[in-house]
Amino acid sequence: MSDNVTSIEDVSGQIATPQRPIIPVTGPPAPDQGPDNDPRVEASLLFRSLNDELEPDCLRNKSSWWFRTYEGRALPRDYQQYTYADDISKPREGPNPRATSNSIFKRKKTIYYEHTPLLLGLIEFIVHDVTYSRVSIDEFIEVPMPEDEEVFSINTTLRVPRTAAMPGTGTSRSNPRENINMATTWLDISSLYGSTTDIAHRLRSKVDGKLLMQEVQSPGTRVKASSLPFNSMGVPTNTRPGVEPEGLFAGGDPRTNEDWLLFGIHITTS
Repeated sequence: MSDNVTSIEDVSGQIATPQRPIIPVTGPPAPDQGPDNDPRVEASLLFRSLNDELEPDCLRNKSSWWFRTYEGRALPRDYQQYTYADDISKPREGPNPRATSNSIFKRKKTIYYEHTPLLLGLIEFIVHDVTYSRVSIDEFIEVPMPEDEEVFSINTTLRVPRTAAMPGTGTSRSNPRENINMATTWLDISSLYGSTTDIAHRLRSKVDGKLLMQEVQSPGTRVKASSLPFNSMGVPTNTRPGVEPEGLFAGGDPRTNEDWLLFGIHITTS
């Protein structure tokens, strides 16, 4: 590099651009070209490096895979990945959940973190993006206290509801229990945009592709700041007795108002 460098432009002008590496495409063989403009062939060529089987019903209509769909209808299904004690629906035996929790969260010394608590909100946001289980009202798992329990009485039993089963499943080994996920199961920011077309349309401003927002000025501040809108559009929102959904904030996931850490991530990403 020359010694006559006085600006970043001089530096960039003397840096050689590396040759772009040739990365081989893995995956199934390229399909035959077939008829011109065949969306099935185009999709197979586009996604062959994913090494995943594509949904045949979703390939016929290009609009179902060329852009993200809110409900994830064209994404590969994750069925038949289960482990039951009876291969049907009975929960399998495993470590005591309370003992596992105590072991993970027990601290022997003070830990100084390099991150703010907002990181917890981001983790919660990601979890909400991929899973939202429906809770069973009549099936529970009994969790006894381990011998080293320090918070609850040793005679305490935690009663945890199971995830609700998909109706019609869990009847035999050939028809094992499947669980209901009300989110899209993919990292597609559905917790922000919604997991259905209806919710997504209610949350959009219809201007410049942006979501609905509102400008608010908190007490003690001098300027306004952007925030999520109040739920005047009627999207599903979890609440508690005495609190109307219209008085809470609207988001793509019913748990948007769960805590301020999660809410902060919703505002930041909106």
